[in-house]
Amino acid sequence: MKIPRKISPDNLKDTIIQVVYTAEPAPELLLGYVEQTLKGIFHFITGIPKDENSKNDKGFLIVNEVEKGFFISNDGKFKLNVTPSTLIFNQQEKYSGWHDYSACISETLTRLFGNRIIIDVSRVGVRYISQFPSTDVFESTQVNINMTGLSFGDGLATQFRTEIVEENFKSIITLVNRIEKQNSLNTIGIIDIDVIQVFESDLSDFQVLLRSIEKGHEKQKAIFFSLITDVFLNSLNPEY
Repeated sequence: MKIPRKISPDNLKDTIIQVVYTAEPAPELLLGYVEQTLKGIFHFITGIPKDENSKNDKGFLIVNEVEKGFFISNDGKFKLNVTPSTLIFNQQEKYSGWHDYSACISETLTRLFGNRIIIDVSRVGVRYISQFPSTDVFESTQVNINMTGLSFGDGLATQFRTEIVEENFKSIITLVNRIEKQNSLNTIGIIDIDVIQVFESDLSDFQVLLRSIEKGHEKQKAIFFSLITDVFLNSLNPEY
């Protein structure tokens, strides 16, 4: 199957890359160390006034674990949430493509591994969620569901979920149809593909991690384009 380089519009609501890891710094110091390590590519946005943050004797920002805050890339394209065990990357506004996104992820992980912020990784996930306005997802995909003696859909909201395991990756595919938009009579269809790899032993080689993320993205993309019909694909203006 020939996979398009891009579609327009891409209709992407979320492009989540999740990395579950073990951190070297203590939880109360973690965000400060991450802030120092990622200077030049990310800056921290906190939910409390800047003068209410405290600093340790090295000048590192100390932020309470439960405080809401996140990092924004300096070019404004990407968002990074950091907890004591998880990194979550996402697009900030319009998706700029995998080339830019993967470069940002690679640089971030290179710095965090190189400065011993991350010791090892136990799991990675690549989850892309697409929303299509006024679209019947089941008419636009090659998913066929038959329920003997029962009517399927009938214009009502419907959700379908399945899991596929292949090459040490688990792919969770969720299709949601005819969901009403908030404060609107219009409906949307959702294609949600989450590709996960759990490592048998904690991974400390970040180059292997980067290859896993790349492979997860390739699988997510292949699943998406294998799901949708040729007619629907052509309506998305594919570029090869």
